[in-house]
Amino acid sequence: MASEGKSQIKWEDISVDIKSLVVSHINRPTDMKSLCLTSRQLHEITVRQLYRNVSLDVGSPNDTKLSAFMNPKNIGLKHLRTLDLYLAEIRDKCYNQVAHAHFTVRMLLEFLPEDTLEKVSWHPWNTFSADNMILLYRKQKRLKYLEAINLDRNIVPEIEAGTFDESFKEARKVALFPDSRETLEYCNALLRRAPKVEKLTIQTNFDGEIPTRELNDSSTGPGLMSRTIFRHLEPFEKCKPLALRSLRLHKVNLRYAADTYCKFISFRTIKSLHILHCSGADAMLAEMSKSSQLPEKLESFDFKHDDNAENDGLSALEGFLTLVSGIKYLTLDLEHNDTMPSAPCITRHSKTLKALSVHATSGGLGDDELVWDVPTFEQIAKDCKELEAISVAFPTTSLIRPNSEEFDSYKLALSRLPHLTTLHCTTWPTNKPSSSLLPRFAYETLLSALATDIYTSFARDPFAAPPPEPSPSPVPGGGSTPGPNNSTPAAIAPLPPPPPTPGAATITLAAGGGGASSTTSATSSSSSSLLLSSSAAQSGGLAQYSQLSILAFGTSDRGYEREDSLNQICYARGRRVDAEGRASVLPVKVSSLLRGYVDPRSNALDWYLGKTCRPPTREYVGGDGD
Repeated sequence: MASEGKSQIKWEDISVDIKSLVVSHINRPTDMKSLCLTSRQLHEITVRQLYRNVSLDVGSPNDTKLSAFMNPKNIGLKHLRTLDLYLAEIRDKCYNQVAHAHFTVRMLLEFLPEDTLEKVSWHPWNTFSADNMILLYRKQKRLKYLEAINLDRNIVPEIEAGTFDESFKEARKVALFPDSRETLEYCNALLRRAPKVEKLTIQTNFDGEIPTRELNDSSTGPGLMSRTIFRHLEPFEKCKPLALRSLRLHKVNLRYAADTYCKFISFRTIKSLHILHCSGADAMLAEMSKSSQLPEKLESFDFKHDDNAENDGLSALEGFLTLVSGIKYLTLDLEHNDTMPSAPCITRHSKTLKALSVHATSGGLGDDELVWDVPTFEQIAKDCKELEAISVAFPTTSLIRPNSEEFDSYKLALSRLPHLTTLHCTTWPTNKPSSSLLPRFAYETLLSALATDIYTSFARDPFAAPPPEPSPSPVPGGGSTPGPNNSTPAAIAPLPPPPPTPGAATITLAAGGGGASSTTSATSSSSSSLLLSSSAAQSGGLAQYSQLSILAFGTSDRGYEREDSLNQICYARGRRVDAEGRASVLPVKVSSLLRGYVDPRSNALDWYLGKTCRPPTREYVGGDGD
């Protein structure tokens, strides 16, 4: 045969570039560590990805273990590009933890190779060491991320001397966190020396140090913040606007600043826009709705707003969403609203929308979330066929009674989405009509049963491989091709189980007696792609092969992304096989940190919402004062 003359391609014969592409699809650090121990060549390839983004907790007794990380013989250090620093959570708060953390950071900056880092970020709001910041600017001259935060002394004179201009010229992203007059000057010094800036973040935290009238823009002119941060662009009427691709405004007063920002920022080029808890945001949306400022290719829009009694923010939001087009990732978190956003402003982006998160409350944080009526939600699910992640409040239902009609209608509408991988229900099911709350372990058991029902209802056979094409060959024995008169219909013919998928986290549970085993596998992003089916089953229009892998209830109350919350329960779709080979769905409870490695596309759960509530259980472990 012709195939006998061809030599089989071995892994050793594949080029390094192809091997690097294969390794790039591995996102779990433990898997990359195991791959590094496989061979010398794979070690050299994998270590580049393993060390590219590093997060460290500093300021604890574990800092002594970093000596191995900083060893000059560590070949991964030269591949380090992003370094995120967090202040460690420790029980003993008596000793000077911040000073200890600053000493550890200085040791890191001293021993790391020069001109390799592109981003160094200090995440807590604590004061950062100015000496460490100066050391960073001296040793790392390829920085693409600049951060202006509160320092223990003023370093603006040293920056103005031009010593570090070479370190700033390649910066693409600038994050400004002003909280004092000195920090405002620091923000201007960095922004003025970043001519290639494409992403800008402004998050204020003044806490009354500067009078509001002096700080914010007024009807008569720009305020202290605008005049200081963007001083190099004055006069604003004649300046060349910044051509940004991403803009993030957090706690910035925009009531009279909308016109000012539109002068020194070109919103036409914006692709990612985040307006979070900014008073007067409705004025900014109204200004951006003008033809001269309307974004041309807006892909991501995040809007969190505390509305007034007239719902001016909701009106401006709906008008803006109706004018723009092509949004892929939409997040809306509204407070003090009477109604949910209308369906037309959502379905306007039906052809491109991939992730949707919409939440609204009529009052403060203690009030229940508003819920779309069933026809509106069905219309959104029907039009937005490309949705991969959705986060909404579901109608109320009981765990000890059959699901409510509204809940089942929501579930049926979502089951028709062929690409849905992440489902986030922010409202908790109750145990009504019972008057007493359930213990948490009993509540989680019933919630797991509801998760099983949701997983199984999304697909007729969630683990079946796609059926093969019908063969036109005749039946052995002289019969005709299989048909309704002489053969079992293909729709009910038994299908073989899918092959094992690389990258899936598999847990083998030994069953009692006979050595039988039950296998549970948490579906990863690579395995879920094998279940893709854009066709719907003939009965009810359900997707025959569901991609739904992550299911979550509740809302996280942790702004610190490296912590898990007791106010949210996440499940990954698992597979359970009994001793007779029958497969069934098993929801596997996973932490918020591991969830991202099970399915990286579940980043919709990373959105931090303003409202959070505890599960309706008898006891609550954790929290303050409970």
